[in-house]
Amino acid sequence: MYAVIACPSCNRLRVADCDTLTSDCPYCGKTAEHSHLNKLYEDRDQSSCRDAMAHLYGFVPEKKDKTKIEQADPHSTLAYRYEHASAVEEKIGILAEGLTDLYGTFTLENIEEIDPKNAKRLLAAMCEECLVAEIRPGRYKA
Repeated sequence: MYAVIACPSCNRLRVADCDTLTSDCPYCGKTAEHSHLNKLYEDRDQSSCRDAMAHLYGFVPEKKDKTKIEQADPHSTLAYRYEHASAVEEKIGILAEGLTDLYGTFTLENIEEIDPKNAKRLLAAMCEECLVAEIRPGRYKA
C-alpha cells in the first residue's frame, strides 16, 4: 500500500510505501514513522498516488489534442510514407502493408493511385518477393 504524506519537518508532499515502518524525506532527510503521519491519499497503485500528489500540488494535465498525423487521411499518409522511402524494397513493403491495412484486399488500381507510372512493376515485385498473394483474380493481400 502506498500513501501521499507530508513530511513533518519540511511539509513537502511525497509518496511513501506504507508496508515499511519508516521512510526518509528525499528533500530534508528527516526520518518519519508512517503510523504518526496523516495520509492524504492512499492506494495500492504507486502511480495513482503520484497522480494524486501532482493534483494536490495543483498540476492539471493538458488535454490530449490529436496530432496532425492522427487527423491525416490514411491514404495520403501511405502515399507520403511511400514517396519518402529510399529503397525499392522499403517502398514495396510499405505499399503491401499499407494497402492491406486500408482496403483488406487491394487491386492494381489502388497501387496506380499512389504510383501510376510504376504500378505494374511494383505489383510484380511484391508478388516476386512474396510480400503479397493473389487471393482472388486481381485481388491481393499482404
